[in-house]
Amino acid sequence: MNLIQTPSTFSKSFFHSGDLLQVRLELDLVRPGRAFLRTNLGNNAIRLQEIIALVEEGKPVQGRDWQDLPMQQVGGRHFQLTLPLHEVGYFEFKAFFVEDNTNIVHWPRGENASVKVGPAKTVCANTIYNAFVRQFGPNKSGVWKNQLQLQPQLQL
Repeated sequence: MNLIQTPSTFSKSFFHSGDLLQVRLELDLVRPGRAFLRTNLGNNAIRLQEIIALVEEGKPVQGRDWQDLPMQQVGGRHFQLTLPLHEVGYFEFKAFFVEDNTNIVHWPRGENASVKVGPAKTVCANTIYNAFVRQFGPNKSGVWKNQLQLQPQLQL
């Protein structure tokens, strides 16, 4: 079974707190079953406790921050879930499909997708950051040079 996840597996996204993340799963054929999103979104406190226990007490990380959220079927072959991003941090997710009767689990190819959620207050008013790179970076003269143009200089 071929599954297509959107945002795709391997993808890395950046959002701000208060944004919505929509995840879709598309099956290659109509099949009876249910789709879920496995994620650690919204469980930053649990992850932090596990990391502290690992560092201070040597306890292994148990992954209790992961959960399976049911996705809504929005067509014969499509499932969807929209999540509010209310917690700042780095999170991973991946959708999967469970066939009815057999309980066979199907995953899309590839690694987990990831999302970094920044604080809402940084969504705007970042002109100093953007201006700094242009004003003091390697292209401050306004003349852009790519690596091929610099190659003869590097050989000297």
